[in-house]
Amino acid sequence: MMKIFRGSVFVLLGVVACSCSRPSFADNLLASWVDAPGQKFSRVEIYRDSVPKVDLNFSDLAIAVAIDPNGDLYVVSLASAQIQKYSSAGLPQGVFATASLPLYGGGVAFNAAGNLFVATTDMFRPNLTSSIEQYASNGAQLGMFAAAAPGVHVDMAIDRDGHVYLTTVNSSIQRFGSDGTLLNTFATGGKLNSLALDSQSSVYAVINNSSVVAFSSSGAPLGTIVSGVGFIQSIAVDSDDVLYVGGGVEFASQGFIKKYSPSGTFLGDFVSGQPGIPLDLSFAAPVPEPGTLTLCVFVGGCALALSRRWQFGSEH
Repeated sequence: MMKIFRGSVFVLLGVVACSCSRPSFADNLLASWVDAPGQKFSRVEIYRDSVPKVDLNFSDLAIAVAIDPNGDLYVVSLASAQIQKYSSAGLPQGVFATASLPLYGGGVAFNAAGNLFVATTDMFRPNLTSSIEQYASNGAQLGMFAAAAPGVHVDMAIDRDGHVYLTTVNSSIQRFGSDGTLLNTFATGGKLNSLALDSQSSVYAVINNSSVVAFSSSGAPLGTIVSGVGFIQSIAVDSDDVLYVGGGVEFASQGFIKKYSPSGTFLGDFVSGQPGIPLDLSFAAPVPEPGTLTLCVFVGGCALALSRRWQFGSEH
């Protein structure tokens, strides 16, 4: 608080900022588990804070999962290319959309506006033609967002600024601007399995099913974060930038989801001793929470209050 006295006139400036709490679903974790290689069905579970996990009773192979900015759940079927929608509590809401091409890789992600981005691949063409399709929050197709590098795309992530990161199995990550322009492509030095971003847009990639390696958004290597814990398949990052790494010690009987800090410090087992491995993991899309900044000016006993909406964000 600041006071400025000049004769009988004074100015009193005060600034009050309102912090906003995170939505209740911010740290819900959606996981697709597969029990054995080549299995045609998987179990899809939602883990909620202080609430028992819920099985979505999905009856197909869930190649990818995602959570929108409102906390609703989306599960991608490998066989039908359909995207099934569920409420945040796990109740079926029907088919959200059907992709125009097969979803062999499983790259799906929401942006902050609630639009769903889907990586598709035409497996029947020699060069494996690929693209990123975009859907509105009501399931309406908005057309092609960008042409992607040929190949099968295994994961996708979108940061708060709308940049889209797409992995391919050929050891590269593509980064697109919010308008679909390809900004850069960087190699990761091995087969890619999964991808996640933290709040600073640092990139965490699962390489060769054996380690988690970090990169800057421009592709500069930041070091190996996790290794030596067994078979690693998937990764997600919560709103506090805690890494959740999914895999298994013995594929059929000791599946796990382990927690790590961004520097690689082990923070404990989130899930352990489960049948199968987590094929995909997802937290809600990152959306900056609005806060209110109020400036009050008092002059000679008169007050003028100025209020402006600001974006206070904590994101993957």
